[in-house]
Amino acid sequence: MLDCGNRPTTWNMELQRLKAELEGADRELQNAQRREDQLKEECERLQSKLGHLQETRQQEVTSGCDQREMEWIKRVGDEQVNLALAYTELSEELSKLKTMSCAQSEILRKLSAGQVISTGKSSLLTTR
Repeated sequence: MLDCGNRPTTWNMELQRLKAELEGADRELQNAQRREDQLKEECERLQSKLGHLQETRQQEVTSGCDQREMEWIKRVGDEQVNLALAYTELSEELSKLKTMSCAQSEILRKLSAGQVISTGKSSLLTTR
């Protein structure tokens, strides 16, 4: 069992550890948010490119060029694969972001609970 002399030091060490863990989670969260933004931009770019390719496809259909149609089909297929991959990455990053957010909330809850307990114990010690 800890004696009263070591208890504040133990609480401080735990508090510092939790704060460091929170800072790490914050950094990971910010990195994940930046990555999510990048992936969203990539998805938007790919969707825009797909729209442009579809417009081009429509123009090529009216011109009746079989070779162009085949090239367009290949390009659209490639872009759809890229879009699907970007969407998958975005979904994975979002999942990581949610996990980190839960971890951050848990750390904050622990920090808050630890500070309330520490404040309660120090007020008990001063009233004795």
